[in-house]
Amino acid sequence: VGRVPHLVTSPLPTHSRRLYVGTAQGIVAALQTKTGALEWRREGKDEGERVSRLAIGKAILVSLSVNDGHEDGGGRSSTSVRCWHVHNGDLLWQETITQDSQQSDGERPAALVDVAIVPSDGGGGEAVLLATERGAQLRHATSGRILRDWATSASHGSVRYSRVIPLDDQDGDAISFALIGRDISSSSLVASIHKTV
Repeated sequence: VGRVPHLVTSPLPTHSRRLYVGTAQGIVAALQTKTGALEWRREGKDEGERVSRLAIGKAILVSLSVNDGHEDGGGRSSTSVRCWHVHNGDLLWQETITQDSQQSDGERPAALVDVAIVPSDGGGGEAVLLATERGAQLRHATSGRILRDWATSASHGSVRYSRVIPLDDQDGDAISFALIGRDISSSSLVASIHKTV
């Protein structure tokens, strides 16, 4: 499958017979733990794409892939998020953000930088928590629909987030998480805590 910088295993003991990998060649795959046999393999659409993050839940595997744009000569940098079914590798949803495109407000889109799987709806469901450079999004696990968006206000425009960390919360209906990043104007570390209600 290639060079493997990212590897995760299922949080469920019943699924512990598989390793899920993301490669520097843009491949996401499931391998049998004991034999190394390939169970399924999916490849990124673009030349030069590489997997930068993996997150696994009970039924989904989410990959972030980056493409620095050097392969096509155009320099178009992009980040793709893809949600896969853990059992068969079926693609449930995907979204690609191109960094050189501009939004209606003249800003470039915020890069996707991190991902986590969090509990949803208090009934054993899951949701995808995506960190961008400027905030976070909570997305439906199987459709990718945005459930909630936390964007950094314009007054905090110099903050660039790089990690999202789910926090344990005793309230089954709420999701708590921390966004970690840097204030690029002062190089100081920034942490911001959020909770759904």
